[in-house]
Amino acid sequence: MGIIEKCFTYIRSIFIILCLKIRYGKRLDMKLVNSIRGKPDFWIDKDSNIQIGNFLSVLGPTYFKVIKGGKLKIGNRCFFNRNCSITCMSNISIGDECIFANNLVIVDHDHNIYADKEKNPYVIKDIIIGNRVWVGANATILKGVTIGDDAVIAAGAVVTSDVLPNCVYGGVPARKIKEIS
Repeated sequence: MGIIEKCFTYIRSIFIILCLKIRYGKRLDMKLVNSIRGKPDFWIDKDSNIQIGNFLSVLGPTYFKVIKGGKLKIGNRCFFNRNCSITCMSNISIGDECIFANNLVIVDHDHNIYADKEKNPYVIKDIIIGNRVWVGANATILKGVTIGDDAVIAAGAVVTSDVLPNCVYGGVPARKIKEIS
């Protein structure tokens, strides 16, 4: 990317962030030092909020939906490729320097098919993603999962349980493949 393209991207990013801050006010805490090249789609309910650190990079269309009092926190220097989707009703925390490949899905809730849907329509559990985590293309991270620092999630994996630090996980459901030394 040439210097002119970088300047254009930075100016465009500032414009997008300012428009989002005007729309969502205090519900969106996002620094101006970010690179947004695609179209971010934000949906933040009045009791919900998103906190994003410095140097977020969004390459393509990305969907951030935080509803029903949810809180989404994204650390510094994180990268989201095209078509990433995060839907939050509770708490999703993403550490620093994480890389997410295209078609990622992160969801901290499921529909409650066993209980009275009027009283309790969802099963909701927090998701915690550590620092320097790499998630491959077409991966899905489901409710109640903690992913340790420096972990790698293989392409196409469905993460339904905790991931140990410094390990590679893959498959459906995701299982430990090997440790990273």
